[in-house]
Amino acid sequence: MAHECTCEILLPIEKIEKCSVCGTKESLRLCSSCTERVYCSKECQAVDWKSGHKKICVKTQRIEIERIYPFLAAHVNRMRISDKSPNIKHPALNNCIINSPNPGLPGTCGPIPGSKGEEATIVRLGPPIDTPFPEPSPRWWPQAMEPKVRRKLFRRIILEGNAFYVSLAMTFALLSQLYTCPHTRLKYKTSPIADFGIAHGKFKVIEDDQLAYVLPDGKVVRGQDPENHYWVYFKTIRGEELTFDVSCYTWNLCICTIVRPYIPEDGGWPAVFNNRELRRSDDSALARLYTEKERYSVLRDPDLGRVAMADDDRFTEDTMQSVAAWGESKLGKRLTPAERDFVPHCIGYLSMALRIALEDGSWKNWPAKPEIGLDKDSLEILADIEMGRYWLEFEGSMCIGFFVGPSVH
Repeated sequence: MAHECTCEILLPIEKIEKCSVCGTKESLRLCSSCTERVYCSKECQAVDWKSGHKKICVKTQRIEIERIYPFLAAHVNRMRISDKSPNIKHPALNNCIINSPNPGLPGTCGPIPGSKGEEATIVRLGPPIDTPFPEPSPRWWPQAMEPKVRRKLFRRIILEGNAFYVSLAMTFALLSQLYTCPHTRLKYKTSPIADFGIAHGKFKVIEDDQLAYVLPDGKVVRGQDPENHYWVYFKTIRGEELTFDVSCYTWNLCICTIVRPYIPEDGGWPAVFNNRELRRSDDSALARLYTEKERYSVLRDPDLGRVAMADDDRFTEDTMQSVAAWGESKLGKRLTPAERDFVPHCIGYLSMALRIALEDGSWKNWPAKPEIGLDKDSLEILADIEMGRYWLEFEGSMCIGFFVGPSVH
């Protein structure tokens, strides 16, 4: 599919309110093909079809959000481990770990020094290691009970933070690549997506799953703050809401998606997509982990819309810095130099990757229902084996393993 930039944002219908032809507000239904027009009767639909809707309707391609979210997760998480990531200077990745924060062992969770009785998993840091931004080697953490545990803690640290920025990168990529093109739209099942953006609020985490780092000089650096969390929301034209989070792996919510259909050399990446089936599942408590305080629409924000349609090449430095400035206005603070470098790079990379997938049609070959799994520690794996479950290891760029059990879809 050729990328047809219209230099304007083509917003979808926000609500089913009235017939697109006669204005009637009763017995309404969407055009089943494009979901861009509303009709009260077959007669109104026929009139609209003959008056020109046919030319638009037959060209519209609706992309299922469940088909595309693993692609977004794979590429944005790749940026989180790139040399542009602010985490390349994370103290816990540049200093060796001198204690034993192994999962399930007594004393791993304890009081955070200098706090008012707050607890977390304490990671004590020693001397710097020779190679910055290291691989998870025994030299980095000699007391890990096994390599699998060492790799998982490494992932929890390297994927820490930047939740707002990666959420902004994913949603702006969708805005700039899908909604400046007249014939592509997002949908969830049979409903078009009417809005998407960034949600802000709290994430419920137990003390054991939070991290706190004690530096060699005794200073304490807290891990990612669950009281100040960001994730992506989608809202359909019928009011159904979905959430998508790639930033809770650091808190040991290690739901991942297999991304080999999107990036063959990778195994899997963190991605929590709270869909209809998960919300209806009796044993799912995902929704109760989130408390939303506010949200910022990206699809319907006029400032971001102007940035997205500024010119044919939406990856200029000025354009990307404008998006970063929008982010600063929502965060209420200035970005650090490292963040100001990371945000445009992440947005540009993800937008270009999505543009290529749309132009070459590769998105049509992505799975309609992506495979998901849990990245587990060895103690959890042993419990699964005892219960007759199966464990598979997918060696990808992050060496993530997946629990293979009953599908949640």
